[in-house]
Amino acid sequence: MSKKLITAPAVEPVTLIEAKSHCRVDISDDDALITSLIVTARNMAEERLGRALISQTWEQIIDAFPSAEIKLPFPNVQSIESVKYVVSDVQQTLSSTAYSLDSEAEYESWLFPVTDWPDTDDAANAVRIRFVVGYGDAASDVPEPVRQWMLLQIGHFYDQRSAASDRGYSILPYVESLIDPYKVW
Repeated sequence: MSKKLITAPAVEPVTLIEAKSHCRVDISDDDALITSLIVTARNMAEERLGRALISQTWEQIIDAFPSAEIKLPFPNVQSIESVKYVVSDVQQTLSSTAYSLDSEAEYESWLFPVTDWPDTDDAANAVRIRFVVGYGDAASDVPEPVRQWMLLQIGHFYDQRSAASDRGYSILPYVESLIDPYKVW
């Protein structure tokens, strides 16, 4: 099983204005750097949490349908865009009436067949499930403690931007408790 990002988030959970205010920066000289730190902090948060923050499209790729349900790689799946599979060397699209999405649980999402999954070719990557995942389309949809964690990381990265120096780079272990309730364990 593998997963692949198809469409990245359209916005970030933290704006450039918010990040600059947090870092106490009032000039535009470092806008590109701070913008890249916002993306870095979001990527770190998503990796640590095991979930997407802002709506984005992913594809889960498996070799064949299992005998029962399919656990999706993220919680908070908003919708299934398509389920495609290969049979007789031809890619087919499974009707949306042939499966159901269960994303009500806080820490996992599942795809259930209505009856049985169809047979596929005995080939690598024969099944592709494309789905939209995340808390929502807007920064305000992301829980505030996660946004605050990001701001603290951005400020720390900004202050430590010369981490290759003799000072070295340090992480902020004490702020991890902000995001602990949102982690997928």
